[in-house]
Amino acid sequence: MHVILVSGPNRAHKLLVLLDGFEITHVRGLGDVRRLRGLARQRSVVVVDSLGRVALLGFLSCLVSWSPLVFRVRGSFFQEEREMLRARKGVLRWAQYLANTAIGAICLRVARGVLYNSQYAEDMLGSHDRVAHRAIVHNPYTALTGKDGPAVEAPAEGLHILTATNMNARSKMETLHEAISDWIPKSFWADTAATWLICGGGLHEARLRGLVADLGLEDSIRVLGQVDYLPALYEWCDVFAHLTYLDTFPNTVMEAMMSAKPVVTNTRSCGTREQVLHGVTGLVFEEGPAVVDAFEAYRADPEMGRQHGQAGLARVEEMFSVAAQARRLRDALDVMCG
Repeated sequence: MHVILVSGPNRAHKLLVLLDGFEITHVRGLGDVRRLRGLARQRSVVVVDSLGRVALLGFLSCLVSWSPLVFRVRGSFFQEEREMLRARKGVLRWAQYLANTAIGAICLRVARGVLYNSQYAEDMLGSHDRVAHRAIVHNPYTALTGKDGPAVEAPAEGLHILTATNMNARSKMETLHEAISDWIPKSFWADTAATWLICGGGLHEARLRGLVADLGLEDSIRVLGQVDYLPALYEWCDVFAHLTYLDTFPNTVMEAMMSAKPVVTNTRSCGTREQVLHGVTGLVFEEGPAVVDAFEAYRADPEMGRQHGQAGLARVEEMFSVAAQARRLRDALDVMCG
């Protein structure tokens, strides 16, 4: 099968690892679209994984090559675009919001098939699509590359908690703010000598730093900012905490699981719930003070943490590997273009 891949510059690698063995033509601009007229393929498909200009190039590629469109959906773009609108006001941002949501809605209606990145994404958008075929193909775990992260200077005793998140979306940060300010009493940090390292950069980083400082918790909760390579921190931590109200299928959770670390997450953490099995690969808590019970459980029973970590590693290797998701993608494209 011939795949005409129309992807954003920072996203193509997420699909390329799944397309090994396919004949691939990249479309990055109008010149690439024009060259499609010289291609004659019995079985070809245009795969688009972004909105805006990329999606428009995808539409043109379909017209020129007479190939069906398959739309790759990583998350609920209606919700994500609203998040960006909350963060950046102005006429230009409103225009971008309206254009992207309109293009996304059109893609969901005219595509031959939709490849959702998680069951959560399908649940959020499935009622909007009018496609003949849909499938779930997760972004797989891929090995981390790069230089090592910062050296960690933290007490050897106590529970070591790690969080790594994108701080640009308010809904990804609200849960962290609630946990720090309302759910976890200040006495927890003094009684347990726990240390929580939080990595990530973005629009809401300064607000998080201010909250920690206002509560006088800088010694226990440390906001490190953007850290591009996390293996040393995964090795340091006892538990990975992913608290969110907006995440389709977070990479950092899989990275922590592949480092054999248990994951604590909240019940409304969206696609994270497809990665974390309560009592098997981590603990899922009802939003509120129950987060303390989850942390205390791992502090009191390190062996349970090791067991959950090993189970998480096995789950990623079995369910979310490149090989497993490449098979799902090939099967899906065979059906969509058969």
